[in-house]
Amino acid sequence: MGNDVPMHLQDVYLTPREIDIVKLLSQGQTTKQVANTLGISPFTVFGTLTRATNRLNANKYNLVYYAHKMGVIE
Repeated sequence: MGNDVPMHLQDVYLTPREIDIVKLLSQGQTTKQVANTLGISPFTVFGTLTRATNRLNANKYNLVYYAHKMGVIE
């Protein structure tokens, strides 16, 4: 991770599924669209996002920003 990653994110990770979801959110997809794209339930998307946002102490929108800062997405 780069030096510009906030300290509270330096020891945090995203799972491969969380990364897939965040990438699609960053492209402007809704939760329902993400579910359709990945062939999973919207409830699965919601649960995965909830775990990620809790771990990063963020909301769904900040999650995309943090993933970018962490170098997970472009």
